[in-house]
Amino acid sequence: MTGFRVLIIDAQRDQRRRLRSLLAQLEAPLQVVDMPSGEEALLEYSRQKVDLVISGLRLPGMSGMELMERLRLRTPQQKIILITGKEASHPLELIRKAGAEAVLQKPFA
Repeated sequence: MTGFRVLIIDAQRDQRRRLRSLLAQLEAPLQVVDMPSGEEALLEYSRQKVDLVISGLRLPGMSGMELMERLRLRTPQQKIILITGKEASHPLELIRKAGAEAVLQKPFA
């Protein structure tokens, strides 16, 4: 499948499914891959080009902020959206300054 490739990283399977469902509603040629951890996401990222990364902040192992830093070292122009709950471990302004394209807050609509 050709098209836009999206990598979703979130520890919670239901959140990954919800994001997949929301992206499917776009009716665009998307290839969506999801991973439960930053480490697994880095392996997948090294296998194929990714157009957009959507990652939770709280992940097992490395945090979403750390994952974003590692991805930026590999691909400085990588588009990254971070997801946080209402009680974010990092202030939203800090997340934006760190380079996130956007910050989404859970729960999703």
